[in-house]
Amino acid sequence: MLKRVSTLGPAVDTAEVASHRNRKAWWRAYALCLLGALVVAILAAQTAPGPFALALVAFFIVLAIALLRPALGLYVVIFLAVLGDPQTSSWYPFTKNFSSPESILYVSDRLILNPLEVSLGALLVGWLLQMMSTGRFTFRRGVLFWPLAVFVGFMTLGLISGLARGGNSNAAFWEFRAIAYLPIVYILLTNLFERRQQYVRLYWLILTAVLINSVLALLFERTLAIPEKNGLESLVAHGATLPMNAMVVLVGASWLLHVRSAAYRLLLPLMAVPVVVVYLMSQRRAAVVALIAGLVILFLLLFWTRRRLFWKVAPVILLVGTVYTAAFWHDESSLAGFPAQAVKSVVAPDEVSERNQSSDLYRIVEKQDVLATIQSSPIVGIGFGVPFLRPYPLPSINPFLLEPYMPHNSILWVWMKAGIGGFLAMLYLFGRSMRAGASAVLRVGGRAYGAITLTSTAFVLMYAVFAYVDIAWDAQNLVLLGVAMAQIAGVGMMREDTTADVLEPEEEAEELGDGAPHAARLLAVQDPILVTAAGVGDGQ
Repeated sequence: MLKRVSTLGPAVDTAEVASHRNRKAWWRAYALCLLGALVVAILAAQTAPGPFALALVAFFIVLAIALLRPALGLYVVIFLAVLGDPQTSSWYPFTKNFSSPESILYVSDRLILNPLEVSLGALLVGWLLQMMSTGRFTFRRGVLFWPLAVFVGFMTLGLISGLARGGNSNAAFWEFRAIAYLPIVYILLTNLFERRQQYVRLYWLILTAVLINSVLALLFERTLAIPEKNGLESLVAHGATLPMNAMVVLVGASWLLHVRSAAYRLLLPLMAVPVVVVYLMSQRRAAVVALIAGLVILFLLLFWTRRRLFWKVAPVILLVGTVYTAAFWHDESSLAGFPAQAVKSVVAPDEVSERNQSSDLYRIVEKQDVLATIQSSPIVGIGFGVPFLRPYPLPSINPFLLEPYMPHNSILWVWMKAGIGGFLAMLYLFGRSMRAGASAVLRVGGRAYGAITLTSTAFVLMYAVFAYVDIAWDAQNLVLLGVAMAQIAGVGMMREDTTADVLEPEEEAEELGDGAPHAARLLAVQDPILVTAAGVGDGQ
């Protein structure tokens, strides 16, 4: 019997051949599933009653999605990277090494990679395979690619310099590893995301992860005895408060920019309630100061785009804030008074509580040690893996793993490790990101995507402010910083779609109102390409 039928076109399989091929493919898939089930069963038997087998299956599913559907994999990987807190869910494995005994994905003491790093590698491979399958080899850089590349380049030189000086290789790896996430996340997002709606979905996933973290933190707090609660320095990890800041800014931006979606105006504030409760319970003064900086960005952009609304809202907010701070100036015990104490620590640091003064003293002495270390090698830095000098003895605190290598001032830490070049490159990266973000907000206007772009811009500033007084180069926040920078850079490259909840040009001119001429002039100075978005130029 003939296996193929000759035609004028390409050879076509008969029904019998196609059926035979389908049966073989089915049996191969079935055998693969049986093999996978057998492996999982063996691991489950060896690790029972622990959940290792289930976690491993979930991790393999994540890797499969990253390899086969990298754009979808980005949603999953970033969501899992934001999810989890080392203090309230120490078992959560995604950003912990496979060598961490407390992780449910503990494998071996020698396996120092973590699931996030393996997943990012799978995403890079999946992106490459996708380009090979389509035959389209493209690389989109975005406006922040080169500033980011220069910064990462200087940090890489700091790693090489530290190892060449005999620095501790293990400490150098721990210091540098999270920084590598930033360019990877940025490159993947700018090349795999093509529509604005994709960033909208990603932001909702991030906010959902922040909400879940807050609920888990509240549940964890209920399990603690009163002495344990009193002994907590913070309910959640220090850096976990930055994503909470982003949620608060997005709530404010959604209302002030008149986002019409009920999800932003109603659902998002409801989601923020447990988040704000945990935020106040955590009592991170650096986070409150960073939030104030983020709100300043919000009101500056409101001034440029909706000046009438700005003069209606800003004076009221300023008056309420002033009255609140005065009323709670001496309240050092309640949650309601904590933001006022954070403001007091900046305005009148000598009047804060004894506990806060002790924390401030440590940071002041530590900063002097960091400055002395910078003076010892201001041009190239001391490199990663090399402990900073301590000419001034530090007060005793609860020790942490990288205490000799990473001070609380994460801004000066860059200069200390990567030299003046790395420090200037970091400042330029932050400044260029905020300038591009402001231009992007003016281009997009109101609605959801404008609020998200404003939140990304504010997050860059909030991260920089927070990093000046606390350790900030952690996995979660560097992934989020990569998301913020990619979203800002992608505004000019994204295809507009009707589901992204963005303004049409006619609606945007109405939304800008009496701020439109000023916004247009500002755009003309910052980025002439974006002028048309404000309703001027090109004959408009």
